[in-house]
Amino acid sequence: MTDLRLVRGRWILTGDRVVSDGAIAVQADKILTLGAWEDLRQQYPAAEVLGSDQFLVMPGLVNAHHHSNGVSHVLQGVDDDFLELWLLANLTLRPQPPQLRTLLSIARLLQSGVTTVVDVTRLSGTAEACFDNLQVCLQAYEQAGMRVALAPGAAYESRLIHHEDEAFLASLPAPLRQQLTNLVPLQQELPQDDYLALITELVKRYHDHPHIDVWFGPPGPQWVGDELLVRLNG
Repeated sequence: MTDLRLVRGRWILTGDRVVSDGAIAVQADKILTLGAWEDLRQQYPAAEVLGSDQFLVMPGLVNAHHHSNGVSHVLQGVDDDFLELWLLANLTLRPQPPQLRTLLSIARLLQSGVTTVVDVTRLSGTAEACFDNLQVCLQAYEQAGMRVALAPGAAYESRLIHHEDEAFLASLPAPLRQQLTNLVPLQQELPQDDYLALITELVKRYHDHPHIDVWFGPPGPQWVGDELLVRLNG
C-alpha cells in the first residue's frame, strides 16, 4: 500500500479513550485504523513510522479566532494596549505580502498543534485588490493543506469614536485634525455592495472544498452598522 504511515505514540488520545503504546495507520489523508503498536507494526511491516514511544498523539487543536499577521505587531514594535489605541498603532505597520504572511502564520499554527483555524481578516482597498489578496491567502491554505474558515470583514463607520467621527474631528485644532485625517482613513474604498458580492462569490467557489470555507466576517457592530448586519443575516 502506497503512502502508508504508522503514527506511533506512547499515548494516543481520541475523543473517548487513551491507547497506551499505540499507533494510527494512515494512508494519504485517510485514517485506516487505530490500535496497539505491536499489532499494527505486524499488520503493516512496510509502513513508514512517524513518532515513537516518546510522543503523545492527539487530535489537532482548533483556533477559533486568529489573525494571520505574519511577522507579529510585537516584533514590529507595537506593544499590546487598549483595543482602540492598539488598532491605531497598527496603522503604522509595514505591509507584508499576503501569501508569505499567511504561510508564516500557518507554519506557527501547525507548530503549536493547531490544524483548524478561523482566520478573521479585515478588508480595505478596491474590490479587485481585496479579491486578489483573499485568493492568495486561500491558495496559501490550500498549499499547506490546513483546514480554515476564512472570515473577511470590512469597517464602515466609527473609525475614531462611536458614531461621532465627524463631530470629533471638528472639535480638534486644525493641525491635529489634518494629522489625524492623514493617518486614519475614514472612508472605506470597498462599497458595501461590492463587499457582499465579493464574499458571496468566494463562498460559492469554495462551497465544496474539502478543507476551506469562506464566511462573512463583520469585525464588530460598532464598525459595521445595523443596515449591513441585517443584509448579512438575510
